[in-house]
Amino acid sequence: MFYPSWLVHTRGISNHEAIAAVKKTGRNPYEAAFAAPFYVKNPWKVVTELNVLLDKCRDKHQL
Repeated sequence: MFYPSWLVHTRGISNHEAIAAVKKTGRNPYEAAFAAPFYVKNPWKVVTELNVLLDKCRDKHQL
């Protein structure tokens, strides 16, 4: 199973490519955003946090 953070870190691919690869496996990388309202969180903020996390993973890969 692939996770976007693993793909970004080990392969150095873009956030968009990593999310598309996860979608091809039948998983939804945005599950946390859909559940956010149940935890009184803003779904758009959760998606932004996902992208920030992926960017940080890529930065670690480039070191």
